[in-house]
Amino acid sequence: MNPLSQEIVDLGVCEFSTSEREVFATSVAFWVRESHAASEFSSKILDAIIQWLKSEWYFDCVVFPVAKGNSMHSKLLLDRDCILVGDVRNESRDSHWDIYQMRST
Repeated sequence: MNPLSQEIVDLGVCEFSTSEREVFATSVAFWVRESHAASEFSSKILDAIIQWLKSEWYFDCVVFPVAKGNSMHSKLLLDRDCILVGDVRNESRDSHWDIYQMRST
């Protein structure tokens, strides 16, 4: 878990208003070794992460960056009611990420 990068904030994904309370947001990344990627292991890990976020944390906004082209993680997130909200590119690191947002925390 990390704070949102400026690129994700710039997407306008999370509503940061000037209301009386602070908005709590996080970016959550996980990976599974390729040898376990095709098994149910990825699904179980993601389910555990989402349950943990919902039961132990109080984030207003949770996003999952997924490496562009990682169709397995993209499908897992879409199957769990997350929505694709945009993508970010980091030229200096030569990386490109799809950004999925958890609908409710």
